[in-house]
Amino acid sequence: MSPGVVVNNRHLAARSGLMAQWLSQGLHSGRPLGDEIRRGAEAWPETRVIFGSHERPWETTTGVLYQEALQCAAGLQESGFRQGDVIVLQVPNWHEGMVLFLAALHCGLVVVPVVHFYGAAELAFILGQTGARALAVPDRWGKINFAERVAGLGALPALEHIIVLGEGALGSRDLPWQSIMGRGASKDASVPGLDGSEICLINFTSGSTAAPKGALHSHQTIGAEVRNFTFPEARDGSAMMLWCGPAGHIGGVISWLRPFLCREGAVYLDQYDGALALALMDQHGVNLFGGAPYHGNQIFDQGEAQVLGGLKGFVVGGAGVPPQLVERAEALGIRAGRSYGSTEHPTITGSAPGASLAKRACTDGAPLPGNQVRIVDDGGEVLPVGSAGEIVSMGPELFLGYLDPVHNETAFTQDGWFRTGDIGVLDEEGYLTIVDRKKDIIIRGGENISSKEVEDLLARHPAVVEAAAVACPDPAYGERVAAVVRLRPGQTLDLEEVRAHFVAQGVAKQKTPEYLVVVDDLPRSPLGKVQKMTLRKEIVSLIESNPTATRQEGKP
Repeated sequence: MSPGVVVNNRHLAARSGLMAQWLSQGLHSGRPLGDEIRRGAEAWPETRVIFGSHERPWETTTGVLYQEALQCAAGLQESGFRQGDVIVLQVPNWHEGMVLFLAALHCGLVVVPVVHFYGAAELAFILGQTGARALAVPDRWGKINFAERVAGLGALPALEHIIVLGEGALGSRDLPWQSIMGRGASKDASVPGLDGSEICLINFTSGSTAAPKGALHSHQTIGAEVRNFTFPEARDGSAMMLWCGPAGHIGGVISWLRPFLCREGAVYLDQYDGALALALMDQHGVNLFGGAPYHGNQIFDQGEAQVLGGLKGFVVGGAGVPPQLVERAEALGIRAGRSYGSTEHPTITGSAPGASLAKRACTDGAPLPGNQVRIVDDGGEVLPVGSAGEIVSMGPELFLGYLDPVHNETAFTQDGWFRTGDIGVLDEEGYLTIVDRKKDIIIRGGENISSKEVEDLLARHPAVVEAAAVACPDPAYGERVAAVVRLRPGQTLDLEEVRAHFVAQGVAKQKTPEYLVVVDDLPRSPLGKVQKMTLRKEIVSLIESNPTATRQEGKP
């Protein structure tokens, strides 16, 4: 497979002049990521990298990681991997996972990170769509049965290897981690001739369609994103950042590159644990913190004076961020600010450290260097300051297009700007505030969930005649999945039955509704279409007032 052939040239041609400008401004480096990683490892080899885990804790440095990555790269090449091959990584924030990721970039492989909670159904879809030669997974991790997951993938002719991180075995296609490192121990990895504009990453996102969409990123777009959001503490090497997100998320990919491209020490968690996070923050002198609102509230609730006293900065995004969270951080002496982005355009806006508290708490920030935002109406006309409309964006981090070129036809404006699907307002100073969502998605704990996928799964239940899935605001996760259903005559349904139904479908648990409301009908337009924007506004009162509403607390 050659992912580059699927890029829609129309929308890329529209930004060709901007690409030259980004290169001249240093927003694009012109180099592949493997070269940038090498430069960082040589410039600051003692930058600390900590993997926090109850199962596989590890402490190392950028210099050591880079040498291990070269050994792994040689082992991959000895195992038959060549430039352009696709490798899917469904790995935790583990030492081995980062080494494999860095090695894949060095070899010119196309990396496809996948969040750990995607089950066999989603994973098989991604493997099939990308034509991946290899899948990397742990032998075991927490409660996830990877042997069962791999066995449930079905027929995938292109999939030759299962790279197993750990000592266990998963099947006949196993390529153990120890074998790869052993093969590379006495070899030197060759460096393919790479162009910075080539695709290096495909990250799948759930949008308004049921099936995940693969967003194509190049060495340049990912590199620009990493460098464009650099904290002041990185300049003198004092930065030590706690990252709470999963490795398979676009934010996880970016966080793995930051020690090499930004001189930021990092502490990663393989799964979020508040007590472990606080212990690691105290032990390693963490002074920066990035996560979703859920993580921020947990840290502030549980943190002790000596831990919170060392925190200098907190970046929060991934879901609707309440102003009170930023204000709470400010009261603790922590510089905090909201940011806005997506898998396709990772960070569009963010709060500068010197911005006022009002701007940091009540807006989603101003465009980062090189980024631009327009607010447009349904006809694509630019709206005046203060008017609400769809956000369209352009910038050096913007993805190249989708793996399936069909999705590109509606994803971009005629002049190549990305249609985010979100509704926002720009103020006179250029600060953006998200006010609603045009895309039909739910953002739970920073992860996009397709409403249509949830609805399609609900519709397969024999008791359901019609279903709508919407976001219900939640102080911990930002949003939770709420299902509003019409039932067939004489049928009943409760949340436990919905949960069992979703488990039987083999999809990620996070997609399981956490609220269920049974109604006689749904709000509709004159043409009979369900009015999602109206339903989202009504869902809280529906749940509170409907006697058949049920709720499952905590994680699904």
